[in-house]
Parts: sequence; structure tokens; C-alpha cells
Amino acid sequence: FGSSLGSLDKQIVPRTIASANFDNMSRAWMAQLLLMPLFVISQETCSSVTCSNNPGDPGNARLGNDTTALLHFQVASTTTTTLPACVAEINTGDCNAMNACRCSPDINPQPIGDFPDTQGTLQCGGKNSCQKQAASNTNFFKMNTPSPLECSGQDSCQKNFNVENIGSMCVTGDNAVGPSSQAGTYKLADPDVATGRVNDVCCAREVGQNQPTCKSPTFENVGSFFCTGDVSCDNVQATLSGDFYCRSLQGCGDQINPADDEEYWRWTTSGKHCIRCQSTDPGLDQGSCQQADFQFPLDNSYPNLYCSGFKACQDARLTLTGSGTCANINCTLDGVNKNADLPCKGLEVDLQGGAKCFAGGDAISATNHPTPPGNNNQNEVCTLDAPCQNAEQTCKPSFCCVSDADVGADNPTIDCAGGCTGTTSTTSTTSTTSTT
Repeated sequence: FGSSLGSLDKQIVPRTIASANFDNMSRAWMAQLLLMPLFVISQETCSSVTCSNNPGDPGNARLGNDTTALLHFQVASTTTTTLPACVAEINTGDCNAMNACRCSPDINPQPIGDFPDTQGTLQCGGKNSCQKQAASNTNFFKMNTPSPLECSGQDSCQKNFNVENIGSMCVTGDNAVGPSSQAGTYKLADPDVATGRVNDVCCAREVGQNQPTCKSPTFENVGSFFCTGDVSCDNVQATLSGDFYCRSLQGCGDQINPADDEEYWRWTTSGKHCIRCQSTDPGLDQGSCQQADFQFPLDNSYPNLYCSGFKACQDARLTLTGSGTCANINCTLDGVNKNADLPCKGLEVDLQGGAKCFAGGDAISATNHPTPPGNNNQNEVCTLDAPCQNAEQTCKPSFCCVSDADVGADNPTIDCAGGCTGTTSTTSTTSTTSTT
């Protein structure tokens, strides 16, 4: 190749000193330029020393140990990304200061975790904490590892603060997870049988709070759901596989509109399930599950709907679908108002595909005001003479956020410590422990 260049030199006349020097430089540059791509392509190995640890870094190519070739490649192609400060703050798990962790995900989903400062829990304890700023942003934060999410700060977890792969969730903050126009979507991870972690959700309005918790959000893939406190869980959309417990002055339904698909509790597994709607002090316009919509779309589902106290299941709707499905409905007076509390008045039962039901309880057999559940015309539809054999005869569920000693108590203690490990619902087929 060099001799060819030399022969070309002899044909160039006249030659000057400047042109001769230029030719020498040109030959050297051309040779270097032609050899460099061949050298880079020939590399076949990658060591931990010369390759980036970032799988998305272009420098993580198979460039070998030659620093010249690596530099030549990286100068033109390596980019640097900086984690947004708010996401870095969320990753610590400590969002307990006022206005902490307020941002929108840049990508969908935005990875977060593993919350080392709070022992693996995302704690949104500060007022106005964990709020997404751009209402038009529908992206999700996604936990790297299923971890508990606690929304205990006033107005926390609002403005469509969407999170997925949640281990369990406990909401106790005044006006947390809501209000209607700003409620987010929360997707729970599957339970972990090996560790005992369950994917339960608890919403509790504590004494002295001015606003309800969990107003109009969407929950997906929940194990069991627990609601307590005035107007907790109003107008919720939820899919769940375990049990449901609502102990509230009013809430767990739609306080404005009749039962419809705008709000629902929909079960995604068959087998035994407990629904306990227990009203507390009478006198308000609403009962605990008034105008709620309970849906069992699968064959061989065996729910036990327990309605106790003032308007507990008034004007609610229970849809039973499929072969083998059979429900027990227990309408019980609270012992105070007797015939005046009407726990199942207007309760609509929709039987589809051969489903059946049994209705009992002292509210149905009351002398003065019998209120048996019926269809949408309130014609009696639960014609079985005895309770369904496969369904639970009693209904006393437990949840990760309620200690075993407080199950069924008038004012159970809410505690999300430990990330809902070791305890679970009592009656559902997805449970890992059973106490009934």
C-alpha cells in the first residue's frame, strides 16, 4: 500500500518542500484512519473494569480492555442521566416532612424503592406529602420490591399519586387518598406465601379528623379490605380476592348515587368470602354499606354477606353469577332500634347463571317491618330453606392492620407495622392462615 503512494508521488511535478511535507502527513493520517475501525471491530471480550455497570449505557458494549478504543467509543456515545431530586427523596422512604415527595413520574412506570431509611416502607406522613403535581400525568410509580405504603399525613397520597407493585397499604391521614377529583390508582402485588406477606388494604378515619380517608380511589389486586370511620371508602372501585369489612357510620358505598358500576367491590377469585357491613351509632342518613355494589362474577363463589345495624345494607346490590354460586345473607338488628334500623331494606340480589342464596336473621323475621332482600322489583329471590353448605355460617374476618385480639371489636386498633406479615383474612380461599 505504501509503494503505491510512493509511485503517485513521482508523478506530481513540480514538488515543493511544503507539498512534500503535506504528502507525508496525509499518508500517516490515512493509514491511521483505515486501521482504527478494523482494530475496534476485532475486540470480543468485556471486563468489569472497562465496561459500564449500567446495562443501558452505550459504553457497555463488547469493547475489551483497550482504553484507546473504549475512549474513542464513549466520547461520542455516552450520556449521563440524573435521578430527579423528588424521586431520590421517595426512594429513601421518608416522606414525613410537610410537602415532601411531590412530583410526577418522568417515565411509565417510574421505579422507586427500596426505602432504606424507613425499614422498607414508603411513609407518607407529612402534610401534603406524596402528591403528584401534574394532573394530566397518568404515569405510575412502581416499587422495585413489593413494600408497604402508609398514607398517614393530612392530604397525603393525593392528586393521582398512582403506585403499583404495592406490598400492602394503610391509610389513616385526614383526607388522605382522595378527594374525588384527585384520587389515584393503587395496584397491589400478589401475596408472598413464603414470607407470609399479604396484599391487604386498610382505610381508617381516626377520631377528630375532619375529612374521610380513601374517597373515590381505585384499588386493584387487593387481598382483603378493611374500612372504619365515618365515610371511609366512599365511592371506591376495588378488585379483591379475600374478605371485606366495613365498620362505619356511613361509607363503603356511594353516598350520592344508587349502586352502579361507577363504584364497586368486585371479587376475582371463587370460594369462600366474608363481607361484613356493621353500622355503628344510628341517627345519620346513611348506613355502613348503603348503596354499595358487591359483585361475584365467578362460578362456585360462596360469599357470606353480614348486615348488622342501622341501614347497614340498605339499597345495596349483590350480584351472584355462575354455576354452583351460593350466598348466605344475614340481616341482623343492632339491639337498640330493633325494627327501626332496617339493615336490609331495599337490598337488591341479582341471581345469574343458576346462582342461589339464603336469607336469614332477625331483621328478616321481624314482625313489624320484615325486610327480606329481593330483585330489582323487590320480589323475594332467596328461596333456599337452609344456609348454603359451602358458605361460611359465621362472618368474623381479620386483617393485617387489625390485631387478632381486636377482630370483631367495636373499635379495633389499626396498625400497619411490619408490613402486614404473618396475618391474613380468615375465610377466603387465598388465605394462608385460618381461624374460623
